[in-house]
Amino acid sequence: MSRRAGLSLMETVVATALLAICLLALFNLYPLSSLSVRSSQDRLLADGLAEQMLAEAQSAPWSTLVAGTQPQSDVTLEGTVFHRSLAVGYPQTDVTTLKGLKATVTWTWARGPQLVAHELYRVKIER
Repeated sequence: MSRRAGLSLMETVVATALLAICLLALFNLYPLSSLSVRSSQDRLLADGLAEQMLAEAQSAPWSTLVAGTQPQSDVTLEGTVFHRSLAVGYPQTDVTTLKGLKATVTWTWARGPQLVAHELYRVKIER
């Protein structure tokens, strides 16, 4: 009986090829995960900007909220430019005590334009 002292050349080549294929598959996942993380970060930032606009509109005096779309200044965060606007509207039911607010944030991403919109209704309560 003869004993083998090591691996043959063919076994080494096959093992190296399998390792290269596995590493290539792992390295191809990195750009996709990086894009997903960036997309999530941009959406979270846009959500925060929309919530901030609504909070400012809630604290503003009732008379300053006039019907129409009010463009806000653009904001650049982490290299992305966010375009903001606040729309004030009146529901058909009651014009004097109810106003609808809609904060919209748009930005351009690798897959095209993105949009986040948050809405709420503000009620005028007499004191």
